[in-house]
Amino acid sequence: MKVVATTPLQQFVLGVRFELEKHLRRQRLLWALLLATVIPALFYVVPRALGSDLPADAEVAAANIVGFSILLIITSAAFFAGDALSGELDKRTYLTLYLLPQRRSTVVASKFVAALLATWMVVAIFYGIVTLEGIAGYGIDHLPAGAGTSLLLAMLFGASCVGLAFVFSSFTSSSVISSLLTFFSLLLIIPILSFVALAAKNEPTWALTYYEDLITTVLGATPSFGGPGLFTPEFGMGVRVWSLYAIVGLLLSRLIIVWRHAE
Repeated sequence: MKVVATTPLQQFVLGVRFELEKHLRRQRLLWALLLATVIPALFYVVPRALGSDLPADAEVAAANIVGFSILLIITSAAFFAGDALSGELDKRTYLTLYLLPQRRSTVVASKFVAALLATWMVVAIFYGIVTLEGIAGYGIDHLPAGAGTSLLLAMLFGASCVGLAFVFSSFTSSSVISSLLTFFSLLLIIPILSFVALAAKNEPTWALTYYEDLITTVLGATPSFGGPGLFTPEFGMGVRVWSLYAIVGLLLSRLIIVWRHAE
């Protein structure tokens, strides 16, 4: 018996499922999950293969590996959210992919949640591999106490990146442009603007990438390639800024889509 989604909640759930299946068909989710597995595995396999010793402290080892989760999160946001809306606008398939009429807010929300879940799956796999490596190398008793907090922060940072990506995707009609805007804004543009602000001795509290070091510092040790700065990002402020980027990004992208297609 075929189930027809008639209520907004049913349409939302089926929309999320549809978007996740689309990520699988396009193999983006598979590639992202592969990166989430390979990147941390290299930190464990390569030193062993070369006969090098692991860092003395589990916290330092975890911080060095988890630092690369930031690049993975940015890539995942560009993968799953960078063209979530602009891709349909570019191909003129927006709101025509569903058998029944859908409210624009339902479509935007389902696409947002699907991109968020895909990003969180990648983050969870990454941290799962890092945890297994920590158990194998140092024992379960020596796992960093802040590992759970670091995971939650990484997921929140991923939500903020997805929120920003949705804003770019909502006001551009080119999937390529919106994806590139997402990737380079998070990887280069915002960090450069933050550096300029720091050079002028102004703390860039508005920049979501300014707080990305919180993901590693809560592990109890800073990465060996890191260093002190003029300002220290505050935990509470970072959580608030990331939450605002996620929530405002979703609401703003919905408003932009409604405004662009009001006719």
